Amino acid sequence: MIPTLKEAIKLHQANQLDQAEESYLQILKNNPNVSEAFQLLGTLYLQKNNLEKSEEYLLKYLKVNSKSSLALNNLGILKKKIKNYEKAEYFFKKNIKINNHWDSRVNLGNLYLEIKDFKNSLAVFHNLSIEKKDSKVLSGLALSYFMNGKVPDAIHLFESLINENLYNFDCLFNYAFCLNKLKKYKESISILNKLIFLEPSYLRAYLIRADSFLNLRQMKSCENDLNAAIKLNGKSLEALTALVEFLKREGRFDEIVEILKNIDFDSEENFFLLGLFLHAKLKFCDWNNLSSIQHKATKLASTHGKGMDPIHFKYINDDPEAHLKVARNFWKEKFSFFKYELEINSSSEANSKIKIGYFSGDFGDHAVSHQVKELLINYNKNLFEVYCFSSFKRSDELNSEIRNSVNKFIDLHEMGDDEIIKLVSQYNLDIGVDLAGFTENSMSQLFSFNLAKVKVNYQGFPGTLGNDHHDFIMCDTFVIPPEHKNFYDEKLLYIEDCYADISDGYNLPNTHRKQFNLPIDSILVGALNRPEKILPEIFSIWMSAISKCNNAYLVMAISSDVIKKNLENFCNKNQFEFKKIIFLDRVPNREDYLSRISHFDFSLDTHPYNGHTISLDNLRSLTPVLTLCGNSYASRVTYSLLKNLELDDFVTHNLQEYEDKIVYFCTHLNEVKLARNKLKTFFQEKIKLKKSLVSRIEDKYLEIIKDYA
Repeated sequence: MIPTLKEAIKLHQANQLDQAEESYLQILKNNPNVSEAFQLLGTLYLQKNNLEKSEEYLLKYLKVNSKSSLALNNLGILKKKIKNYEKAEYFFKKNIKINNHWDSRVNLGNLYLEIKDFKNSLAVFHNLSIEKKDSKVLSGLALSYFMNGKVPDAIHLFESLINENLYNFDCLFNYAFCLNKLKKYKESISILNKLIFLEPSYLRAYLIRADSFLNLRQMKSCENDLNAAIKLNGKSLEALTALVEFLKREGRFDEIVEILKNIDFDSEENFFLLGLFLHAKLKFCDWNNLSSIQHKATKLASTHGKGMDPIHFKYINDDPEAHLKVARNFWKEKFSFFKYELEINSSSEANSKIKIGYFSGDFGDHAVSHQVKELLINYNKNLFEVYCFSSFKRSDELNSEIRNSVNKFIDLHEMGDDEIIKLVSQYNLDIGVDLAGFTENSMSQLFSFNLAKVKVNYQGFPGTLGNDHHDFIMCDTFVIPPEHKNFYDEKLLYIEDCYADISDGYNLPNTHRKQFNLPIDSILVGALNRPEKILPEIFSIWMSAISKCNNAYLVMAISSDVIKKNLENFCNKNQFEFKKIIFLDRVPNREDYLSRISHFDFSLDTHPYNGHTISLDNLRSLTPVLTLCGNSYASRVTYSLLKNLELDDFVTHNLQEYEDKIVYFCTHLNEVKLARNKLKTFFQEKIKLKKSLVSRIEDKYLEIIKDYA
């Protein structure tokens, strides 16, 4: 017996979707002119997430009734689901124009929120709120307030809505999300606890709570929430990304590789995960299928480059134009929403000294602080006031030295961004220097605000930050030649000679190879950069060259058995002598670390991501470094150091030259000895005649601030 349309609808309303589907199909088979069944079947397929069939039947119905509000709205929802935002906007707007359809207006506002068009989302929800005080509308309005920087209005509206109805789950979530973004993590967790108690299946609540736990360093609670989210929906890209980022933070890179090995990386949506997968494999020198991953990353970067961490991309790519695209897209994805509408009360008091603010989470025993130490300690106190704004609490000898040297050291790690902005604005900074960029504990988003007259990108991140908020990038003509200026969104602020501190060499104690268990009479070639910087083609060159030299050994600072095994397998596969590698454990004492370096004959640089501090440590320990100069900032750092130290012979420009030079220096140790003596002389005599890095940078500060006086 053929069911009636009324009977089919009843099954549909009772959520008996399979029976309703069968009934609709029987009705249409019996009578294809029952057009209403097209619309209802399209709606049903949308509920079952069969989007292809849903679109097929909804479009069939529109041919019969082009003004159907239900069909137009559902097609908008469908297109939004597959992230075809242009088409989704088209169907919602068409339905609004024809029918003034309420749900389509709400959906349009939510669409604008999703694509981060916050100006339009605010306009839509504001107009809707005038007509009706609907809770979904007001929740969308509150979130739009927040995203447009109207923080007090957003918080007030959220609190009012929650007081009226605790069961408005979307409102609870949006409020907690905003508190999280304000770095009010404890308050966010409190709201999410209520939400999860009331609605245990609300997946995104677990993710935001996990992020709050992460920022509070409550790692076990964070992991529990991430696992709960994955259990709710193992296919959720958002949940998977959050879990992988957590594992990266914990250094559990083997788990990342296992989780992501079957992900479809051809999809642009997975581009960020591709970067994390790439980084995890490089961490363990797991080079299986690496070339395919590199190819996909490079291809996607040339189109959208959506969301990939620029640091991960630098490990495998030397194209500064591609770096610019990735940086711009990462900034857009991560920080484009970031704005606050705040009253900033800057001091109007005249000050004869120029105020410099340095922003970092690395003030202490960290590579960045070792690089900028002199700037923070030996600055000209007659001309400058120096303030350090710290996003991460550290307690060590260098941190104490910096604290005691600057005019003021301000800990910000427990403050929300809105509080930080208000606080920093009171100092009326002339120059703000971002020492972190896209690295951990960064505060780069704050540079969206006029917290300083001039904003500078320096040291922490080797490249452009891809935005129009940072005015300058401090560099030299070696790391960024003038012809590369179009690959940087910042203006190039050239420091005379070298952008880095190549002051005196380290005054190391007299030691002997025996103290470090190093072979006495062998040729030792250092390769101390982190594993993730080592690409298989570079490692192959190292091993090929070393194998040609009797009594020569490659020295690597690797203790991981997994990495050693991967390198051994690679050597066996490519017929390299694995026994030609000497593995050293890392030493906790910095003096011993530097002394050990001084016993290498020379060292090798990685490409395309050079050693930065590692290269400096080698050179200051009087150990020359052989580099392969590339095109990107990250691949030209060691080149700059060598040019300024007049060691041009240790610069190469292609793979073959790089390999040939390794062999040459292994067989001409007298040339290496001459280079060591040259370094010694340079540090003892010539460097004394030059302006210090501090003076050279302060000259630039004085120069650029003139335009903003």
